[in-house]
Amino acid sequence: MIIGKRFGFLASVCVLISLSALAYGLPSKAPKVSTINAFEGKPANIQITGDWVVVVQKPSIGSEFIAAYNIVTGKGYVIFEGSPSGGEISAGGACAIWGTGKNSNKRFFDGLGIEDPRKGRSGLVWFDLTTWEYRSPEGAQGDLQPSVCGNLIAWTSIQQIYMADINNGSRLQISSSSSRSKQHPRIKNGLVVWTELHGINWRAYGYDIEKAEEFAITNEKDGSSSPPRTDGKTVVWSSNGIMAYDVKSGSKSKVADGFNPDIDNGIIVYVREIKDAVPKPSPRPPKRYNLFCKVLATKEESLIAADIPAQYPSICNGRIAWVKNDKIYVTQL
Repeated sequence: MIIGKRFGFLASVCVLISLSALAYGLPSKAPKVSTINAFEGKPANIQITGDWVVVVQKPSIGSEFIAAYNIVTGKGYVIFEGSPSGGEISAGGACAIWGTGKNSNKRFFDGLGIEDPRKGRSGLVWFDLTTWEYRSPEGAQGDLQPSVCGNLIAWTSIQQIYMADINNGSRLQISSSSSRSKQHPRIKNGLVVWTELHGINWRAYGYDIEKAEEFAITNEKDGSSSPPRTDGKTVVWSSNGIMAYDVKSGSKSKVADGFNPDIDNGIIVYVREIKDAVPKPSPRPPKRYNLFCKVLATKEESLIAADIPAQYPSICNGRIAWVKNDKIYVTQL
């Protein structure tokens, strides 16, 4: 990899709307969408936090890498060369986190593209997008599925969910000590949520950091839950549609049709399969999806992008990020 060629990217502005899209109820004035012509490589697991988009990319030749793109300045950086554990990364509070596994060839880079001398490190890596500082949380070696919100992190280890403060090194098991498998923790604004296997179904659980209390979000009547997401006040997941749990009242309801939701400040984003009015002949083409957002307070739903692949979109501070045709798109609500 020639790192010097990977700095800077072109940001153009386009409008993802057509006359046919108006049929979906978009406002007459279409939102402007920034297209990030990023480094060569198929993007996956896109995350947005503040002014940054963080994404795993797989080039046609060479190894995977993690890239960070600044939406405001129009600059892009490779911050890690190698495959993160499980292909998973997380970003929140202008920080990113991922697992490195045990591959001694993986390389770290600072904001100037200078290689960090810590080859061969395994475990979790926390990265500050403003100071370009790397840290390895104590006691988090070999762990998976990390999530970050500023200095607080959560992860899975030996079927349990742990939380730590990167600033003081504290570490706490926050899930009950049952032997049930627990996966996909997400931490945000004082709340950690995850899924736990009960028989053949996954149930959603949460942990209130201030109260130091674990609580169940779904039960056996709710069916299986996808990995939940939260903004600290509401938890969303997909189970025969988009479900929402109000943390304060404990109420649950279906709020939309679709799956793979994310939420921030009471706004959810999700994808919904495009249903053809007339069935296509066999062999059927690949499924297609539209990207929507919905304001929970007003129940207003808007189409954001049409005809995209299945994915987890990401939302932060009114910005939404997604992938289409191997390009990264960002819009501001």
